Amino acid sequence: MRKTHTILFVITFSFLFLLNTKAQINEGGTPPSFILKNLNQLPFVTMPSIDIARLIAEDSINDLNKSMPYRFGENLFTNLNPNNSGIWDILQDGSKLWRLGIICKEASSINVCFDKYKLPKGAKLFIYNEEKSFIIGAFTEYNNQEDGMFATTLIPGESIVIEYYEPKDVVFKGEINLWRVSHAYRGPYSKTKSFGSSGPCERNVVCPETAGWENQIKSVCAIIAGGIELCSGTLINNTSSNGTPYILTANHCWEAAMNPSNWVFWFNWKSATCTNPSTNPPHQDLSGAVLKAKNAETDFCLVQMNNTPPTNYNVYYVGWNRSTTPSTSAYCIHHPSLDIMKFSRSLALRDTVAYGKISWKARWAYGQVTEPGSSGSSIFDQNHLLVGQLYGGPSSCGAAATDMWDAFGKFDVSWEGAGTQETRLKDWLDPTNSNPISLGGYDPLEISMINQNNNLNVNIFPNPNNGSFTLEINSEKIDNISINIINIIGVSVFEYNNIIVIDNYIENFDLSFLPNGVYFIKVNCYNNFITKKIIIEK
Repeated sequence: MRKTHTILFVITFSFLFLLNTKAQINEGGTPPSFILKNLNQLPFVTMPSIDIARLIAEDSINDLNKSMPYRFGENLFTNLNPNNSGIWDILQDGSKLWRLGIICKEASSINVCFDKYKLPKGAKLFIYNEEKSFIIGAFTEYNNQEDGMFATTLIPGESIVIEYYEPKDVVFKGEINLWRVSHAYRGPYSKTKSFGSSGPCERNVVCPETAGWENQIKSVCAIIAGGIELCSGTLINNTSSNGTPYILTANHCWEAAMNPSNWVFWFNWKSATCTNPSTNPPHQDLSGAVLKAKNAETDFCLVQMNNTPPTNYNVYYVGWNRSTTPSTSAYCIHHPSLDIMKFSRSLALRDTVAYGKISWKARWAYGQVTEPGSSGSSIFDQNHLLVGQLYGGPSSCGAAATDMWDAFGKFDVSWEGAGTQETRLKDWLDPTNSNPISLGGYDPLEISMINQNNNLNVNIFPNPNNGSFTLEINSEKIDNISINIINIIGVSVFEYNNIIVIDNYIENFDLSFLPNGVYFIKVNCYNNFITKKIIIEK
């Protein structure tokens, strides 16, 4: 029996604030100084000026070389902490507040790195621009790392404030020492920046040509390496499919900034439409990683992030293919010239030796290319599996037809590397020792489907959707079904019970009033259930 009808839901439910989308993993909240009165006057330290003219002159040469990361700033090293700088305020309840202002004249943005960061439970660190329009934090003991390092994302403007709050009764006194201030003279917060300036031929990853590549787009990140240089990276799956947060990028990115502990990873930094936005779109960050393996012969570098991306980042771990057979077409997703995410399409890959390295040669077929900053980005085969990462090439938006190509380190060669776990991928990406030629991707939001009733099948289409979709349930016998729709934090937004399914059952849902995001539809059949993920993107 076929039953079809449409339901419009009107539901009241609550949302839980999870993370500030313009900051790293943090607790949120308001800096205490925004509320308190009669605090001591905030002192500022002015950092040494940088020679912007010299840097831009160097960039005019270096920006032509993709074997170098894209530089957007200069590092200024210091040694500032609550014992030798800033100002303390003792609050009425006995807690303490320390503040310090930093000025980098003519900076478009500032980011900082602490070489000592160890906070006790209850302590909070905020960093914000002087206008108080951009705030990151509160960072807490959750952000403590084994080596004591902690790096932050970019904060727009030429002056910032570091604010540290410590409760009266803590197990130990917190330690923070400002080791590096990175002065950006260009980048996403530059006064001259307009998004899309990476090159007029580049295309945003939400253009129609990217249909079917939504998962791979969710895996790509921009890497702020060493505070001032940019590469691209990809979150990659392993044979355990357990969400170990491995990032594949280029070895020359590691050579430029050899301590991944102070790298910052930007996910989902992309336009909402095919048209370039007028202002900087949001992104989601993670800080810190550990080097696992690298090899200059194929220019690969594999790091493991210190934190697993939270569920609301909605990331994807790409699959890979180490076959030696060239793919019939290829696709690259990358962040050129510190810009939002772009894509480039290639004809069939070819075996080649470029710059002395065995590599895949990608010839760009549709005008899109790669640029400095794209270094380390992945090339995917026609089956959406990773087969290599970018290390160089002559392509550019204005290049001659003979130069519209780039070289990618081959995944199959990187798999064995130089025969040690420090120089190859297999030890990290194959923990089960199953030695597969290829591996599919992993979506941590895809709940395992439990279906002990083999006669029951559930389909959702289209997916992703704008809130309107069709749910189809097929059963070879009479079943009593219930449907539960759950948001990403586990709150049920709708329940529909006692549905009798004899043969084929179809519901047309209209959830267009819901915010964009990830939801789950749980179909219960007696004591068995199937769970499917849906994505609403309006």
